[in-house]
Amino acid sequence: MPSYQLEMERVVSQLSPGTPLLLHACCAPCASAVIGRLAPHFRLTVFFYNPNFDTEHEYLRRKMAMEQLLEKLPQSEWPVEALFPAYDPAPFLRAAKGKETKPYWAISPSFKGRPVLPISTKPSPTC
Repeated sequence: MPSYQLEMERVVSQLSPGTPLLLHACCAPCASAVIGRLAPHFRLTVFFYNPNFDTEHEYLRRKMAMEQLLEKLPQSEWPVEALFPAYDPAPFLRAAKGKETKPYWAISPSFKGRPVLPISTKPSPTC
C-alpha cells in the first residue's frame, strides 16, 4: 500500500518554498488539518466554495467559521489568503434538476452501491 504521507513529502521537497497553491475548501472543519499540513510549504489561497448549501444562512454560517479559522492562523508564519465567492446555488440546482431520485451510481460511477439520500430544504448542522 502506498504511503501518501511519504509521497507528499517527496513532492514538496522538490518544490520551491512558497509555491502558490489554490486549496478548495467546503468548510472549516474539513480544511483545518489540510491547511495546517500545507501552509508551511506553500503560499496558500483557500477557495471556499460549495454550491449545494441549502440556504444562504447555511453558507454564511460556514463562511464565518472559515473566517474564524483563518484569523486564528499564525499569519506571520502562514500567510493564507482566502476567496469567498457569493452564495449562488443556481448552478448546482440546474445540474441536479431531474436527478433528485436517481441513485448515485446512475450519476457518478464512483458512488456505485450507495443509497439515495433525500434532498433536504433544512440547513444541515454539520459538514
